[in-house]
Amino acid sequence: MRILSVMSSFPGSVHDSFILRQSALFRKFEGGLYGDGWLVGDAAYGCRPWLMTPILQPATARQLAYNAALSATRSVIERTFDLLKSRFRCLEKSGGALLYAPRKVARIILLCCVFHNVALRHGIPVAIDPDLRPDPPCARARRHENTVSGSQVRQHLIQTHF
Repeated sequence: MRILSVMSSFPGSVHDSFILRQSALFRKFEGGLYGDGWLVGDAAYGCRPWLMTPILQPATARQLAYNAALSATRSVIERTFDLLKSRFRCLEKSGGALLYAPRKVARIILLCCVFHNVALRHGIPVAIDPDLRPDPPCARARRHENTVSGSQVRQHLIQTHF
């Protein structure tokens, strides 16, 4: 649940996949700097050779098993966001709001992520607030965001491991 990459300089109305495409993480994965590693994304992202996303209409038992494994893996980041918002209530809209200039808000978010990692390293507990509101779902990725090579890698993964 450590946070390894943060990009906090976009307003909340910007689509998640757009933010990813602007990141150094995207450029590094596209450039092959992470080898055969994968990121796991939800349906808001296009499938790429390094970004595994769900099958939108699974038709086989293998595809269903893949989607279930992907969902279970993605639950880690969802719990991480819930921990972050529970630890730093200013990040959760119902617990407060960051009414500052955008640059200051970006720095506050970055510092909350750093302090979250420090708290994890030192075993400082925090309970996930059961009253947290779920984030609204992001719109699905457009078809053109999926790459042929991404779909091929995903299909090979499904065939060999599920």
